[in-house]
This record gives sequence, C-alpha cells and structure tokens, in this order.
Amino acid sequence: MPGIYILSDYGKLSKQSEHLVFDDGKGNVQKLLISDMEMLVLQGKISITADSFRLMAKNGLPVYIMENGAPNVSIDYGLSKNGFLRQNQYRIQSDAKKSLGIAKAIVQGKIKNQLTFLRRLERLGGLSLDRQIAGMDGYLKNASKCNNKEKLRGLEGCSARAYFDLFDLNIKPDWAVFGTRSRQPPKTNVNAVLSYIYSLLECRVQCALEAVGLDTMCSNLHEMTYGKNSLVFDLMEEFRTPIGDALCCTVFNHGMISETDFCNANGGVYLTSDGCSKVINAFENKMKSEVLYEPEGETLSYLKIIFEQARAYKRFTLGQTDSYRPFAMR
Repeated sequence: MPGIYILSDYGKLSKQSEHLVFDDGKGNVQKLLISDMEMLVLQGKISITADSFRLMAKNGLPVYIMENGAPNVSIDYGLSKNGFLRQNQYRIQSDAKKSLGIAKAIVQGKIKNQLTFLRRLERLGGLSLDRQIAGMDGYLKNASKCNNKEKLRGLEGCSARAYFDLFDLNIKPDWAVFGTRSRQPPKTNVNAVLSYIYSLLECRVQCALEAVGLDTMCSNLHEMTYGKNSLVFDLMEEFRTPIGDALCCTVFNHGMISETDFCNANGGVYLTSDGCSKVINAFENKMKSEVLYEPEGETLSYLKIIFEQARAYKRFTLGQTDSYRPFAMR
C-alpha cells in the first residue's frame, strides 16, 4: 500500500464516517480511506481534529509529522504486546559482544553499499577511482576487526567523508551543487534533496520496525538518546546508498526537479512545496521498483525489502538466526 503525503499550511484533517477528509482551505477536498494507507505523512501547518486522532488510533495508522523537512513528531499508540521481543532487544544491547557484532554488521553493510556505488560510478563514468576505492576497502577491513563501538563509529564517519568527497561526480547539472555533506540546515540544493529523501526513508523504516513489534529506541550502533528512535537510524544505514543516494542523483540527472524548486531560508537551502511533491513522487516510485533480494532469491520492491529486513532483525533478536545480514546493493 502507498504512503499518503499531505503538504499544506492551511489545510484541515477531519473525520467523516469511518474515513478521513482533508480540506486544503482552497476549496479542494480529498477523501482518504484508512484501508488504502500504509502510513500518513503530514508536512506544514495542518489542523487535525480530535475525531481524526481517534479514528487513526482506532486503526493504528502510522502518522508522521514533518517540520523543516524532517520527521519531528510521530503518533505513538503504545508499545507492541510482545514484551519478550523487547526484553531480548535489551539483552542483546546489554551484551557487549553481541551488540558490537550487530553494530559491525551494520557498518560493514553500509560501507559495502558505498563501495558498490563508487565502483558503478567508476565503470559508467569512465573514471579512475582506484586510490579512493582502496581507501574505502581499508575502512571496511578495519571495521571487521574493530573491538569497540567508539572506534567503529569513527571508522564509519571516516568512510562516509571519503565517500561523499566523490558524491558530486555523479551529479550532472551545472546548477546542482553538493560541496560537502551538510545538514541541519542543508547548505546546498543537493544536500537539501539528500536530507529530504533520508527523512522520507526514516518514516518508512520506522513504520516497518513498529509493524513487527520492535522497540525503535533500543539500538546497537547509534547511541541511545532520550526520545530518539535510534534503532530506526541503525537500520536506515543499509538503505541510505541504494535508496537515498541513488535516488538523489536520479532526480537531478533525469530532470525531475529544477532550480526553481529550491528556496533559501533560516541559513539553509530547502525544497519548496512543489519541490517536495516532486521528490515524494520519485521516492514512492523508488519504493515500488524491484531489485534482487538475495535472502529470498527473487526480486522484491524496496518497500517489501525494508519490511523483510525488519522481520530479519526480529528473527535475530528472538534467537531464530545467528546473525543479522544487512541488505546488499547490486
């Protein structure tokens, strides 16, 4: 099922019978069937009636509210009833060896996907990136031998910087500017798109983890912080390159957005409402696209793969498998 996105600064979300109705304040009214939605993402100053909240809660609809292009609030209907699953999550987190093992798997999976991206760039772009790829290989090997999380996080950070040093080689339009990776706020238009796609991906990963009953605040790679869904950021890592980075390049290189889809505000560069809509459409199409999913030996959509990885993490947490295997980009 699709994700439904509503971008508005004037609209109102209300309940009518057993479905939602969105009035944009300009005479346009949209009927939203709960049964047709996987999740609901709201961006802008949208009024929500109490009856709407009750209907969404009754159906357990995942709802995420975006502010400044990032998920700021999600509606929490309470933890899943599977207390044993959460208990196992915290047991793994408290076991230094097991927790480090899962963190290493996540970092190695991320670096492998970055290497695949760079090798594809080298092949298709006719570039010579032997030295840079060798350096990334070195980070991958060191991550496999790492004996504590602080060093592991440091290696992940170094590999990310080395990777993003080459990222703009894959962006073709002259008006598209990357520079270096910047966030909160993004300083260039490429960073604006990249951050926005990551935010959309965050909603999708959180939705999948909550659907299988995992506690999204119990992580192994990212440090636990009060109120932060750290496990979401753990499992996002394996999808940043195949979904986020690849899609960012696509929307620029295929002319899906233009210079007029950006604005300057609060010291940063952001997508306009039209720009956000264009990126959302591209993101949802990406979610529907199918690639080989090796654990099943068949092609699946990215959306299904995200849910399959959430289920795989759950199986590992319950002791049904010996390890967690991140998604590998091809």
